[in-house]
Amino acid sequence: MSNCAIVGINWGDEGKGRMVDYLTQQYDVVVRYQGGGNAGHTVINEKGKFALHLLPSGIFRSGVMNILGNGVALDCENLLKEIDTVRQGGVDITPENLLVSERASLLLPWHRELDALEEQRLKDKKYGSTKQGIAPFYSDKYQKKTKTLWKASSRRPPTTTLCSSPTSARFTSSKGTKFPRRPGTPAGARSSIFCNSIPAKRSRRSFPCPNAAKAI
Repeated sequence: MSNCAIVGINWGDEGKGRMVDYLTQQYDVVVRYQGGGNAGHTVINEKGKFALHLLPSGIFRSGVMNILGNGVALDCENLLKEIDTVRQGGVDITPENLLVSERASLLLPWHRELDALEEQRLKDKKYGSTKQGIAPFYSDKYQKKTKTLWKASSRRPPTTTLCSSPTSARFTSSKGTKFPRRPGTPAGARSSIFCNSIPAKRSRRSFPCPNAAKAI
């Protein structure tokens, strides 16, 4: 298995989304392990021009599994809007190409409100936040105050490994996790790409998306 990590070190606008879209042609799995919808990844390809905020840029490639990991600030309201927008552009998004970790914490409306109030309080010393609630969200996360997806859905705690999906036999738990292989890919030739991620930070169990997100 070959892995590739794309990690940004600046304020943004570094082309990470475009690079992931380009490199995904050579990979089977794209994992977004952290971050939120405070910025946009502009991707221009044969399908058109798209501005992504939460969806991994590998969503445009056929046969690629995209995963929102446990470190992502999961804003379900904006995620569903983004899924609808991308679908309108002719891109299929189903549980066959998008999974969401049950361990991902939820970004909730009051995180956005707190973000806006903090900018208002700072006045001329404000940071220039996009007011998407990212800073208050991660403050709560590190204080262990957030709600994870599995808690919000009243499901049992996740205990299996990466991408074991209750709706697809192609995803297996414990050792030897299997992903759908692209047509023509030799057996055993698995590869993955991680955007802003560390492979060791993989989540334990994943929801098929978007149905699981809608269940909230």
